[in-house]
Amino acid sequence: MKALSISILALVLAFLSGVSAQDTLWSIDKPLDSVPDVPIRGQIFGKEFMLDSATINDHALTLSSRGQTWPDGQLIIFVGKGELDKDIVVTSGSQGMLPHIHMKFVKPGQNSPGTLMYVGEYGMRLTLESKTDSEVGARIHVSLPDYKKSYLIGTFTALIK
Repeated sequence: MKALSISILALVLAFLSGVSAQDTLWSIDKPLDSVPDVPIRGQIFGKEFMLDSATINDHALTLSSRGQTWPDGQLIIFVGKGELDKDIVVTSGSQGMLPHIHMKFVKPGQNSPGTLMYVGEYGMRLTLESKTDSEVGARIHVSLPDYKKSYLIGTFTALIK
């Protein structure tokens, strides 16, 4: 509850200072220490992200936003279900074997999604909350270095495939 209060306070202060909420929640330098217990939200390449599906398998976590033909936005984070037994924290200065991220998005007028790939220079905290044989509950705060300042923050449940 304290983390949620701090997040709300940050949003109010940002609004009063003329800084957008996105600028408060987007940070490739350091993700939040504690991700608030709110349903996942954010934006992917300038479009609002509304979780439609979340799945995880041995290779990747996929978070998809609603769309008509294609998802409006999608993050594929190459971390398998077996690697989610601890906090995964990435900052812009992190080195070593970092999870690769593919961000898929559809620009107005496009017939198919474009993809941007990140192997570093992003910020992310991914925390396992619960795990059963069929699903994984987690919290995420991820910020990507595209010029639209894409980010996701909140909780979700991913089906294990």
